Amino acid sequence: MELTKYKYLENYIEVEMPDEFRDFISQYIDQTLSDENPYLCGNEVIVGFALHALNFLKKIRKDKSSSDPVNTLLRLISESHTNGDLPVIYFTNTPEEPRDKILDFNEERGFNYALNKYDRLKESFLSEWTSWLISTLLNHDDVVHPSEHGGGNRFHLISPKEEKLRKVGASTGGGRFFQHSDGTVYTELDSEDALKAKLDELNTDIDTVANRLSKSPEDVVSEVLSGKYTRVDATILKGILNLKTKTYISTPTLLQRSLVKDGFSNEELKRLSNMPIAHIAGPADGEISGFVGEINYPIYLDSDSNIIGTCTNASEGRMKYVGSDVQDAELFEKFLATLRKMEVIEFFLKPGDLLFIPNSCYQNQPNATHGRGELDDGEYKIPVGKGRYSRRMHCRQYASSRRRSALPSLLGPYLESH
Repeated sequence: MELTKYKYLENYIEVEMPDEFRDFISQYIDQTLSDENPYLCGNEVIVGFALHALNFLKKIRKDKSSSDPVNTLLRLISESHTNGDLPVIYFTNTPEEPRDKILDFNEERGFNYALNKYDRLKESFLSEWTSWLISTLLNHDDVVHPSEHGGGNRFHLISPKEEKLRKVGASTGGGRFFQHSDGTVYTELDSEDALKAKLDELNTDIDTVANRLSKSPEDVVSEVLSGKYTRVDATILKGILNLKTKTYISTPTLLQRSLVKDGFSNEELKRLSNMPIAHIAGPADGEISGFVGEINYPIYLDSDSNIIGTCTNASEGRMKYVGSDVQDAELFEKFLATLRKMEVIEFFLKPGDLLFIPNSCYQNQPNATHGRGELDDGEYKIPVGKGRYSRRMHCRQYASSRRRSALPSLLGPYLESH
């Protein structure tokens, strides 16, 4: 059902999962998937789960009313497998991790989420299965990041780690996260000639980029063409533990409102939409930390100078102007200042909530950015049982769109026959 209270959060839908579908998911996980590990098993397991879930949704469908959440779910699933563009989707009333399965916080934990329950901070895989089910139903594949959170994990447990990271804006830190899209550091360029052609289109060149980034031209070419980046079309956040920290979502419309409020003209928006901006991999990206990955425009405009998509990360040092125009460089710094205080919509992601966030702008697909506030002391000691405490935690899954990749739908034959 579409909400009107978020007036400027366009392309947004909230879906309250019916109790019977929530219970079906929990029971299927308990009864059918108890011997499977979602970090290690193959796609055939989740496809089987998704097919059973589709059958169940059709079974409990009460009428054809557009306000029926079952019909909303089925419509979103159908559109994601055809030509429909997916919005930000806020699922409520999804299965919650049982409190007695959440473990006491372990300061020395690592990232072996698959096999070490103390790294995972919980015994159950309920959040992982739920997240994977939703992404599969919406025609997305999981993305296994090669280095983030130790590398090789299908899911990441987002929770503050060491005390020294309290002010650090990272998934294992507790500091403020500025608005960003996951996976902005991604390029499909595969040769130096292709890179030169792209830079020519952006009215810059390798030497100018290298000078702006204080790198050698050889390093720029090597880093951009390293092939070590991951394309993340969507981020799925599943709430596990949360006292009061908000997740902030923003959109091209809200960014434009903020820019206009700060005095940006249509001409300045056009200049921004033609600027060469380098995206730098952050510290969480492991072996590619500090690499320049993507060089692209920060915003995309339609013919009426409306922002229809973004490629942005407002965190310090993640976006750098790599052209040769002094006025454009100054304009970009002004743009960054607005980006860091732009309008956002606040979501309080509770244990039963799940956010599907489209990161990429492609074809007619809109995108959103996300961030969060700084964690307060309470998020470091959340009661989970008699005398037991854990920390704020979300389950994150990166996903790539099969439609964008022109891959056949995993559920296509079933959808076509029903």
